[in-house]
Amino acid sequence: MPTAVEGSTAFLAEHRRAAARWAQGVVADPDAVILDTETTGLDARAQVVDIAVIDTAGRVLVDRLVRPSGRIPAAARAVHGITDRMVAAAPRWPELHRSVGDVLRRASRVIIYNASYDVRLLRQTRLRYRLPTVGPPRRRYECAMRWNARYVGEWNERHESFRWPRLEGGDHRALGDCRATLRVIAGMAGGRLARAL
Repeated sequence: MPTAVEGSTAFLAEHRRAAARWAQGVVADPDAVILDTETTGLDARAQVVDIAVIDTAGRVLVDRLVRPSGRIPAAARAVHGITDRMVAAAPRWPELHRSVGDVLRRASRVIIYNASYDVRLLRQTRLRYRLPTVGPPRRRYECAMRWNARYVGEWNERHESFRWPRLEGGDHRALGDCRATLRVIAGMAGGRLARAL
């Protein structure tokens, strides 16, 4: 990032404009979807326990609890509040894999707040059951958090990158976080849709 004040201002303004253009493209795209998951944890064995997908009009396309192959650890329950009892009658991932994949494959793009995490957890869950890939190619997944970081424009000198803002307005459930992501995108796009959500 430029060190001069004028250069810094121009640098930040250009990134903000780019983020706004990206967001305007998302909200104008009727085939874009927003996805979120809640999981059993963060490690390489964690699995999806809650998944939601909405379109850019806010319509719910997927909203399902998922029963993992093991228990939900206390640390994960403390974040999202999903208990083993809540998922006891829920389907396991193999029962949802194809239908969720169909929804995502039809989308022009899949927007996720912190896409690298959710994409990894979807892959881990799929591999846990040795299931084939059924969703869209990876290039169709886009990270709203990274665009929001450019829009907010808080520069981290140490890492020489924008700080990643937390998702504001989410409730740590997949559907609530999808809706919060849509509000963030709408705010970046100009706020008109954000006020209506």
